[in-house]
Parts: sequence; structure tokens; C-alpha cells
Amino acid sequence: MMEKDQFIETKPGISTDEAPVTEVSTSEAPKAVEAQAFEATHAAGETKVSTLKEFAAFPANKTARGLILAAAICCYISAGVTVILGASSYPPMLLDAAILLGLGLWVHVSKTLASAVVLLVYAGINTLIMLAMTQSAGGWLILAGGILAVVGANMLNKDWKAYQAQ
Repeated sequence: MMEKDQFIETKPGISTDEAPVTEVSTSEAPKAVEAQAFEATHAAGETKVSTLKEFAAFPANKTARGLILAAAICCYISAGVTVILGASSYPPMLLDAAILLGLGLWVHVSKTLASAVVLLVYAGINTLIMLAMTQSAGGWLILAGGILAVVGANMLNKDWKAYQAQ
């Protein structure tokens, strides 16, 4: 048998002692709570959100936000390593670090598919240049970040379009 958890559904003006108890299975618990919160928000007469940034803050978009954050962290780490290891031996690498930092911030803040694609293209070019210069696979962390960004932004963009169509 599935384990059951009890969630107390409260409404404004009703104490938790008077509130009805809703039983859901443990695996359904987060989805049920999220659905109840979403329904309560829209039942209160609030309108739909108007920007992708507001939409990305919905609990349902946690996976997409996580992928985009992971991509940005890959960029931040790569920029930091580039500054620490590369700037002393080859100062123009500071430009590469600045570009990585800028792309990471852009992906992190905007969460758009355009920023993710630009990061992926830059990562591909960077990986090819590193392969040509060192004869070994380099720049793979940036490439992984670019892939994560595109996957996360694509998930978010698909859900955003479905939300707007409602």
C-alpha cells in the first residue's frame, strides 16, 4: 500500500482546526500541494502572469530553473578557472573569461532560449578552438553548460507557450 500524508487545506479566515484534511499519496504530495496553490491563486481572481520571468518563478518550473542555474554555474566556474589559470600566462584569456561571465549572467537572469543558444554556439566554437590548439578535448564544461541551458530554456519556453495559449 502507498503511504498517505495528510495536508491541511486552508482558506483565508478559516483556522487549521476547521480546515478540511486532504489525503494524498506521498508521491503525489508535491503535485497536489502545488495544484492547490495554483488553483487558490487563480480562484482569488488574479490574472495570468505577463512575463517569462514571472512564469519561471512558478513551482512547476523548478526543473527548468535548475537546469538553467546549472548552466550558469558551469559558466561561472569556467570563467573563474580561466582567470586563475590562464590570465597570468596569456592575458587575452581575460576576454574569454569576461565573455563567459557575461553569457552565464545573461542565461541566468533572462532564462530565454536565445541566450541559451548563443551560449551553446559560443561553447561549440570554444571547444573546437581548444581542440585545435591543444589537440585534446577542452572547453567541455562550457559545452555541458550550453547543452543544459538549451534543454532548460526549451522546457521553460514550451511550458510558457502552453500557458499563454490557455
